Amino acid sequence: MARHEEAVYLLRGGVRDGQFTSVAHGVTRLLAMSDAPGMLDVYELSDSTAVDPETGATVGVFALVGQEPTGDEIPPELQHSPGHNPVPGGS
Repeated sequence: MARHEEAVYLLRGGVRDGQFTSVAHGVTRLLAMSDAPGMLDVYELSDSTAVDPETGATVGVFALVGQEPTGDEIPPELQHSPGHNPVPGGS
């Protein structure tokens, strides 16, 4: 559930297409692990809206705008990957 200072958004495009996430107000760009090795999916806040099928609430949309290499700036423990083991090194 979103905290008081966060809002729920739909992700469109990329490996996380169709997923909902909570984002702090003021955030306009998100980075998420891509299914392409060594790459991040880049999402930016769009003017679009969608309806959350669970709550019926209107939510904002972050749309995929491209990819960029992970580089050395993001440690593995902060990289959230899709799939059965979403956190590298997790069980």
